[in-house]
Amino acid sequence: MRGILHTKYSAKEVNAAVFDLNPTKASGLYEFQAIFFQKSSGMIRGDVTKVCLSILNGFLSIREFNDMNVLLIPKVKNHVELKDFCLISLCSVIYKIVTKVMVSRLKGILPNIISPYQFPFVLGRQIYDNFLVAFESLHSLGLKKSETIGQMALKLDMSKAYDKVEWAFLTVVIKKMNFPS
Repeated sequence: MRGILHTKYSAKEVNAAVFDLNPTKASGLYEFQAIFFQKSSGMIRGDVTKVCLSILNGFLSIREFNDMNVLLIPKVKNHVELKDFCLISLCSVIYKIVTKVMVSRLKGILPNIISPYQFPFVLGRQIYDNFLVAFESLHSLGLKKSETIGQMALKLDMSKAYDKVEWAFLTVVIKKMNFPS
């Protein structure tokens, strides 16, 4: 299962990622859109492929391509706090290609390593399934009013679930699962 993560990346994977990108989606400042790389031939696409493979196979750092511009788009009329904005990161096409190649490799193993209860992180699982489970649970609590001792329902603030990442924990998990660094 994890063997695929340890194999060298190929030009075929990079080219597939190039053509999988949205051709006219905004890219970073002073950047060409993906359509430029999709329509270009020979030398330009070959150079892009070489750069991406150098990054993916560990010969070149992604840092040179990791700069992003952040746009703040207001979600509400009277925007005061950061939560009142939708943050959009404009990253380079090279960065998009590299991440798309990595994601395409991970797609094959994610269903095996992510809990079935983590619905939105795996293709084919729907977050709506969670709503159904919650509804059925609350309905069950309502039916058992005579047995409500020891039963309760909690509503958690899910907006904070994505706000913080414990990087030390994530690093330990990645090492324990034998993912390549």
